[in-house]
Amino acid sequence: HAQRAQRKVGSALLVQGVSGAGRSRFLDAAVLAGKLLGLTVLRADADVSSGTDYAAVRSLIVQLMAAAPEHTRALAERDLPALSQVVPELAPGSSATLEQPDDPSVLRQQLQHAARRLLLSAAQQQPLMLALDDLDRFDEPSLAALALLCRELRSAGIQIVATSQSDDAQVISSAYRMFKESSSHLPLKPFGAEETRALL
Repeated sequence: HAQRAQRKVGSALLVQGVSGAGRSRFLDAAVLAGKLLGLTVLRADADVSSGTDYAAVRSLIVQLMAAAPEHTRALAERDLPALSQVVPELAPGSSATLEQPDDPSVLRQQLQHAARRLLLSAAQQQPLMLALDDLDRFDEPSLAALALLCRELRSAGIQIVATSQSDDAQVISSAYRMFKESSSHLPLKPFGAEETRALL
């Protein structure tokens, strides 16, 4: 999958399994493979969300800024009023602000479009890997934005690798369902006794 991002052919992989099945270990291995292939790896987990809207998206963009600050700010310029709502670091000292619309869904649409466009534009110059741990516990606006991004990966240099609980261990949201429908799936089974001993 990481090699596809190198060729500017994006894809999304959803790794599912119960606790103890090795989801995080799988993601660690994917991250290492991505780095070895020269991808810029952006990683987020459910802990960064902590109930805050767009926390996961913010984490990804902040990491992108750290990897390529000038390039990221230049790409964000056209959507700065929206993006600065969740990543004010993109516009330090700037007066660019977004007037809050009466309809919250308008702001949601603006932010989701801006975040997707920034990541897709960044990947045109440098392939990206988004490593998303415990996707099913992400804040809903971030999950919705990432689900929509999955639908635009065909010609983008973005590889998404996400982990989540098995479907029967969670309440499935519409955003999660959209993400799953746009990705390939890999179920993980819990390690048996012999496999567990082999890791020790």
